[in-house]
Amino acid sequence: QEGACEVVHALLTPVATTATGAAKAAASSVAVEPPDVDAFVALQRCRGDSQTRQLIEAVLQQHVESAEEFTRLQSAAATRRLLQELREAYDDERGVSLTIVRETLDLGADPNAQEEVVNEYEEVGSYSLTALQLLSTNIHVESE
Repeated sequence: QEGACEVVHALLTPVATTATGAAKAAASSVAVEPPDVDAFVALQRCRGDSQTRQLIEAVLQQHVESAEEFTRLQSAAATRRLLQELREAYDDERGVSLTIVRETLDLGADPNAQEEVVNEYEEVGSYSLTALQLLSTNIHVESE
């Protein structure tokens, strides 16, 4: 949670070995998946200082295909965080964290996004609301 750039870099870089022959060939053929939305959610939730966050962001940028893809992943992660915060506040019967709401909107979260329903039979009372519906129906939100 504090964020360690070295760890992120290690997770995104194929393992290099000093072995020869088949072991070296196997290591070079290891495909590392590019960062996904979960990696960007982790970055956004990171509690490290701004310098560490910038270093982690730079590492992620190196492993993403393009600037457009980076922006898309960043926005998708922000949208997921926004929906999580609004859903948790609604379920926990509490006000929302304006800090999280502002931060996610600044990162490109979609305020019209709708919750995903993984399995409609698992969650009783889950209505797949939009972010704005979650906010407007939460009676515990203060009118600020």
